[in-house]
Amino acid sequence: MEKNVKQALNLDELLLEDAKKHLKEYAKLCDESGCDDYAEINCDLKWLAIMLVRLVYVYLGKQKCKKSTATTARIACIRERTVYNYVNKYKAV
Repeated sequence: MEKNVKQALNLDELLLEDAKKHLKEYAKLCDESGCDDYAEINCDLKWLAIMLVRLVYVYLGKQKCKKSTATTARIACIRERTVYNYVNKYKAV
């Protein structure tokens, strides 16, 4: 494999496809059990965004990225200060 070949990872598409798959499975379970109450679907987008930013930041750190805060901000389309806050002020669950 060539050393300078860039690889791409589109987390947006992967996460969206995974969410679609799980919602289809959940709908099937609800249909099978005769349940029509979808109030048990949980999706805390703020928490999810924070955890995704933290995951990317940690990944970049493990890859020895010298500007992991700036790179994470670019990847997540947020400000560097927001990355700093997500990484340092919010506790991981």
